Amino acid sequence: MPVPTERALPGIPQPQADLDSLVQAADALKQAVEVLGGSRGDRLARAVTFLDLIDIGLVTSAMVEGMRSDWRGARVDFASRREIEELRARLKKLEEA
Repeated sequence: MPVPTERALPGIPQPQADLDSLVQAADALKQAVEVLGGSRGDRLARAVTFLDLIDIGLVTSAMVEGMRSDWRGARVDFASRREIEELRARLKKLEEA
């Protein structure tokens, strides 16, 4: 399957002081959140969450919990090359089963 090169998120208009403008901005925000959340649009446009990364073994919950809550200077130590190779081997066994 070819990977799309264009972003699937809509532009979000600058809201003005009239109701129609506010509704358009709110609708665009709703659509963007739905696309990022995976409930709408191309699944390849869905955001990857820390839960996704934990599920596949790239990070642990302890790594995420240890991050600063304000995200300034946040650092995540991702899995080592050895851990990634072990994960690939586990995934391959699952695919073969």
